[in-house]
Amino acid sequence: MQIAPRTIQRICNVALLLAVVNFLVFMLITSYLGGEALTGKIEDGHYFLRYRSRYTEVSATIFAYTRLHALSLFVTFPLAIVAAGFRLPHEFKIQDLIKGERGAVCGTPFSPHRPSIARLRFKLK
Repeated sequence: MQIAPRTIQRICNVALLLAVVNFLVFMLITSYLGGEALTGKIEDGHYFLRYRSRYTEVSATIFAYTRLHALSLFVTFPLAIVAAGFRLPHEFKIQDLIKGERGAVCGTPFSPHRPSIARLRFKLK
């Protein structure tokens, strides 16, 4: 079974959006609470979030939540990288570069897909 390119594009868009929203929410909550649990500590039954060198005491529930949310970034960030890789234009494929069928990487001065810088300057004059 093959998935349509448009479906893959939509899945990648959702994955990228999820990763960006997750990161932004994490940053907002971390700044609001005064730190995050991965660098925080637990001492004598007290839970502390850490931001730089400052510790903020929170409940066990908040500590567990911020720890889980911080760990979720380790899932969504690589997911975003993979999704961004799938969003590359269909003309640019690694196999073509290995075989040498398409010339240089898109965007380089000697790429057959884009005009050279000298030709662009000539056209602008």
